[in-house]
Amino acid sequence: MRGHDLGVWLSYLAYEQRAERLVIDRLERAGLVQRQGHTRLFRSPVVRFVPCDSAVSGNPANGITTAIQRGYSLNGRELVLAGLFLATGLHHHALATLSLHERSVLADQLGQGLDPMSRELLSAADAAIGEAAMR
Repeated sequence: MRGHDLGVWLSYLAYEQRAERLVIDRLERAGLVQRQGHTRLFRSPVVRFVPCDSAVSGNPANGITTAIQRGYSLNGRELVLAGLFLATGLHHHALATLSLHERSVLADQLGQGLDPMSRELLSAADAAIGEAAMR
């Protein structure tokens, strides 16, 4: 018997930034990000979370980029992460050095290498992000 639809879970996690807060708390506790606050003239203060080590934070994207550029196949975890980069628009930064041909190779790997559950997750994430953008 299945539980709630994946879209319902994503909506729940997006509501009031629940998922964002959970991830930030986990990364802060692990010492991977630090809170930086600054005030702006005539505006409310802004809090940002920056990586403590930019090399460590960029390693997953660098690994995906390097593998694609060298013609290697990505494993399941790397494929899901690359799919999340694409769904969220972070690929413009994380995978910026890929050529058009390399992006095509990545798209082929995503189309062929994902298991059905991962494909469903990425599809639901893409739909949830699209819905949030329309609001």
